This record gives sequence, structure tokens and C-alpha cells, in this order.
Amino acid sequence: MTLDELITKYNGKGIDFDNYYGFQCMDLYRQYVKECLGLPQSPAVAGAKNVWDTYLKDKYDRFDNSPTAVPIKGDIIIWGEGAGTYGHIAICTDANINDLKSFDQNWPVGSLCHIQPHNYTNILGWLRAKPVVNPEPPQTPVKIDLGEPYGILEVQAIKSMLSDKDRDIRSKNEEMEDLKNYVGNLESINNARGDLLNNIIGIVFGKGWTWTKIANLKKLLA
Repeated sequence: MTLDELITKYNGKGIDFDNYYGFQCMDLYRQYVKECLGLPQSPAVAGAKNVWDTYLKDKYDRFDNSPTAVPIKGDIIIWGEGAGTYGHIAICTDANINDLKSFDQNWPVGSLCHIQPHNYTNILGWLRAKPVVNPEPPQTPVKIDLGEPYGILEVQAIKSMLSDKDRDIRSKNEEMEDLKNYVGNLESINNARGDLLNNIIGIVFGKGWTWTKIANLKKLLA
């Protein structure tokens, strides 16, 4: 529920949250915490002013009243003893540097829920609910039936398999490239040896060697 919806629901009505002492400002505060903020209640106190020290520090940020500080809509305004023996508490609806308006109960004493103008006199400060960070919902693994021999696998497992296969293919391609280079080098060596052999044959022919000597020479050089 938003603050505006809370105001529409309770404006002109009384709230007795704890069913004690009638319509008190603390009752409106606790109803706001329950219906709008959805947060745990602060500890029981003797008066509204005590919420300033007993607020839940892990759920709220606290701001001191100062000449330059201005609350925002939804902040919980807390008054000290100057506003009465027990202080006062209300919900800010609008504010500027000079004055503010809040959703109040029991200000003036005995009044039901309503929008009330205020100045900053006797205000201790205000509480502001910390932003709620919702954790990411758990992701349901997506599965695919790949048939035999793999069966049903999660997509992440399939991605991992494909990644491994891709690395294997790249490795095989590199091996093939090295093999091609090696074969090319062998061909170059063989061509060079053939040229050398032909040159030698030409030389020995010029010397009048017999075919037997040439054959033996070829075997030696092969």
C-alpha cells in the first residue's frame, strides 16, 4: 500500500493499532510501518519520542533536524519533549526548508487521522526506510533431450560440451596446419634432393660412369 492509499483509507478515522489507550500517534505510525513499509515493528516504548533511539537501524536511516535538512514524503517525523511529555510521531506528506505537512493522529490532542501543517520546532529528526534489495529469483535450469547417447542435459552443460568441442576442433586445425607445413617442407627437401641427384647423374655421365655405378650412387643418396 502507498502512503496516498493509506491516507485515503484512514483520513478522518481513528487507528488503535495495539488496542490500548485509544487513538494515539504511535498507532498511526505502527499502522504505516505494517501496511506501507512492510517492515518489523520497532520495540515498545513509553512515548513516541523514544522511537528516535529505538528505531531498527538495519531498516532505517536517521536524519537529524537541521536548518538545511528537509524530509521527503514517507519519512517518519519524530518530535521531542517540547511537543509534550511523550513527544509525537507522524508521516511526512510534503516539506520544504521552512515548514512541512504530515499525516497525523492525536495532534491536536484527541484528533483523528488527518493532514496537519507543522513548523520544525521541537522536531528531533526523521527516519527513512532503507531501499529494499530483492534477491534475484533462482533460475530454473533449461534442459534439452539430445537423444542417445547423451539423453537429457541442462543447457549450461551443453554449452560447456560445445565449448570443449570447439577448443578441440581449433587444436586439431592447428595440428593439421603444422602437418601441412611439415609435408611441404618434406616435399621441398625431396625436390632439392632430386635436383641434386640429377645434377650428380649429369656429372657422372660426363665422366663416363657405367649404369651400375650410377645405380649404386642413387641407392646411396636415396
